[in-house]
Amino acid sequence: MVLLDKKNEEMLLYQRREWNGSFNFETYRILEEVGRKVNIGYPFENRLMNVLKIASDYGNDPSITLILDIMDVFLLPVTNPDGYVLSQTKTHMYRKTRSKLSGSLCVGVDPKWNWDTGFGDQGSGGSIDWFNDSGIKYSFVFALRDTGLYGFLLLANQTLPTAKGTWLGLKTIMEHIQDHPY
Repeated sequence: MVLLDKKNEEMLLYQRREWNGSFNFETYRILEEVGRKVNIGYPFENRLMNVLKIASDYGNDPSITLILDIMDVFLLPVTNPDGYVLSQTKTHMYRKTRSKLSGSLCVGVDPKWNWDTGFGDQGSGGSIDWFNDSGIKYSFVFALRDTGLYGFLLLANQTLPTAKGTWLGLKTIMEHIQDHPY
């Protein structure tokens, strides 16, 4: 509980600071600050779902420019905006959606696991199995890094090292896809 309080204090501290034009990658953001580029729809509680398109005119790193010259790259920073807001305001560590199921008192489903595909079969039983069953060649799920101390709670000072490691993984995947298209 102490770690959750620390995370919330860090988020509130950032919100109180005056915006100075720079972007601090080592702080948590409220949902409206996470992404503002392309609206792809609305979840159950009608919050925006935005994707960020990585610009094709990047030009600083030749390996990234080569990737962006042949493919469009979109990032969905928050896949569950309703659960994200709830986890920041009321119920910490909440991961389900907020949808209501007809005939059920339960609210929401786990967006990683509640897919109607191969239940009880080999595989993870998660969303990547559904993508594969749908004919999508490449699907990946990333998990937060941890040293065994924090579980799914990622402290703000861990966001930048996590982002760097995740970017390296994504870049490697994109280079592989570039060499092995459909």
